[in-house]
This record gives sequence, C-alpha cells and structure tokens, in this order.
Amino acid sequence: MRATDAPKPGSGRLTIPRLGGEARPIQTLQAPIGNNIRLLQSTRHRICYSLLHNSLLHGIHQGSGKCGGALFSADSYRAGGSQGARQNGTMIPSAIQSLPAIAGKIAGRRPALFLDYDGTLTPIAARPELAQLSPAMRGIVSRLGNLCPVAVVSGRGREDVERLVGLDSDSIYFAGSHGFDIKGPGGREMDPGQGEAFVPQLRRAEAEIRARLDGIEGALVESKKYAFTVHYRLVSEAGRPRLDQAVAEVAGHYADLRTKGGKMVHEFLPGVDWHKGKAVNWLLTALELDGEDVLPFYLGDDLTDEDAFAVVRDKGIGILVAESPRETKARYALRDVAEVATFLEALAGVIEDLSG
Repeated sequence: MRATDAPKPGSGRLTIPRLGGEARPIQTLQAPIGNNIRLLQSTRHRICYSLLHNSLLHGIHQGSGKCGGALFSADSYRAGGSQGARQNGTMIPSAIQSLPAIAGKIAGRRPALFLDYDGTLTPIAARPELAQLSPAMRGIVSRLGNLCPVAVVSGRGREDVERLVGLDSDSIYFAGSHGFDIKGPGGREMDPGQGEAFVPQLRRAEAEIRARLDGIEGALVESKKYAFTVHYRLVSEAGRPRLDQAVAEVAGHYADLRTKGGKMVHEFLPGVDWHKGKAVNWLLTALELDGEDVLPFYLGDDLTDEDAFAVVRDKGIGILVAESPRETKARYALRDVAEVATFLEALAGVIEDLSG
C-alpha cells in the first residue's frame, strides 16, 4: 500500500491495495462467493478472515467477494501458493483461496490430517536442531488433534520429531524416517516392519560416511532408527563435490540400501519400496480410515512428499508448501509456513462447525 493510499484515522474505512491499480475501500467489494456451498455462518466468517488476512499481506486484484457479513476479494485473491506450484505447467490454486470448496468436500466426511514437519510446520533451518515449532503452530496442531486424527510424517527420526512437536494427544501419530518408524498416541507401537532387517547395514554405512566426511566443514550426519541423513546446507560450494563423491562411493558399497535426495540432504534408507505415501496408506488402513467417508489431507514441501500427494490425489486433498514454482501432484498450494498456519487454523474452525 502506498503512503498516500493509507486510510485516515477514524474514517471507518479498511482500504486494500490492488495490484497494478489504486487502493480500493473494502466496502466497495461485492458479489457472493461460495456458490452452492452451504456453510454455517461462523464457518464462513473464519474463511473470510483467513482470506482477508492474506489479501492484506499479498494484495487483491480484479473481482470481489462476499462471505456472510464480511466483504473481501476471494475469487481473485493473489494466492502466494498458486504461484509456487504447477501441474503440467499450469498453476494450481491456493488452499486458502479454495477454503470454501474444501469445506464443501469435508461436509459429511471425516477428515484425517497428515503433516510434514520441516518446511511445513516450521521453516527450514540451517541445522536440524534449530527447526523449533512455534507455540502458535503447536496450539493449532493440538486443536486439530482434538478434532480429527493427525499424523506428523517426517524424514526426521520419529523420536526427534515427536520431541519437537511436543504434544501428547489421543489423536496424534508420528511417522519418522519417511514412515519406517511409526508410533501412536500413548506410546502405541505401530511399526510397519519394513526397516528392522536393514539396521546393521545402516549403522555400518553411517560410520563409514562419518569417517569420509571428516574435515568437510559444515557437513552434518543425522542418525535415525531406520535411516540416516547427510546435510550439506552449511557446506561451501568448494566442498560439495567431495561430499557428493563420498556419498556415492559409500552408497555403492551397500546394495541393500538406497539413497534419496531432498532439500540440501542425502538420505540413506532401507532398500525396499517404502516411502511417505506407503506410510500414509498404511496408517489409513491401520486406523480404519480407508473408507469413502474419510477425507485425508496431506501437507508437505519436499520432493519426498510427492509420493504422499500421489496417494491422496484421488481420494483426498494434497497441499504443497512452496515459494518457488515446481511440478507437483498436489491439488492446492500454500506459499510458506505462515500460510500453513492460517489455513490450518481456518480448517479447524470449519471442522468444529461442521461437526457441531
């Protein structure tokens, strides 16, 4: 918003900047949205609030909308997420902009929520231990855990992500090491049985890679029960060829293990066909959430989340968190962790109202 566009104190006018045009008072925005979606009034207000909040952050252009008694621009919201994800070269819509449609899909069904941790619930950090969950996000996840089954599905070790989330709910599950290590509420063990046989080789390979990376400044090795990860975010450009060579050579020594790339990481995993998507499917079956009356959500930011997006694509809702455009199997997008918080908070309100 330009300084000259700012509303005068006491004017009672909320002015919203338009992209490529003059600021426009929110009172002038009209026309109903939601079409045939029937939502409780309080639910509609929550959706309006989320859309308005992000509109103020990112701008509004062309068209307008109305939700209950609150006016805002909805069908023309400049969604950060829609600029960060593509399917076959076509931008996909923002999950925040699409909240009314998503709420319509929830009606009459039981939601089940699957969440990545790094880059989704908390920003990516230079070192794994620095990626701390904010109190606000913890509160949102806790609230959702009291409304529907919630699983945090992470490439981190299960105990690590469980400690970082810091919640003990009757409905929160933790799947670590890309789903090889799963635990339910109250310490309920839910091991899919895919990784145990590979532990000796993983520990030998980990010891070998630690020795090979000694002397490469910034290289970090993160140990997990059924995997380990080589982090190179802090490694200089000059040091990365040596690190990549060490990873490739160690991987070549262990035919029963596989490596997988991610955001500035190399993952060493058991050499079986198991990933986050398989873990989501396994959890849906184990928890008897695989019926048509269940609507699974999956939110994630990494390439390792694409397997999960593929699993929920035809029966649920996949949401990619991304600032930069890339191809994805997700149907919706959000720009960053702040938008994830906005969406999840509004989603909790929708679930509360539809179940009340």
